[in-house]
Amino acid sequence: MISGGMYNDQPAPRTVLAMPVVIGEATDAWTAPIGDGELAVVDRMRPYPKRDFTQQHRRVDVQALTEVDNLLFKILATD
Repeated sequence: MISGGMYNDQPAPRTVLAMPVVIGEATDAWTAPIGDGELAVVDRMRPYPKRDFTQQHRRVDVQALTEVDNLLFKILATD
């Protein structure tokens, strides 16, 4: 989930900004490793309904977040 905690905790917005996470090897140029064999699918970031999520807490290291951010900037630069 990309959108911030304060926004996510608000009852009015029905969506959160998120990107899918898959397990396996990168098959797409727009994936970034985030640990434990998981990949963030950066080019599929979009609003998702809050009802599709359960509350979970997970830590991702700073380098993984930096790689995801770098891919987002590359996507913006290609348009």
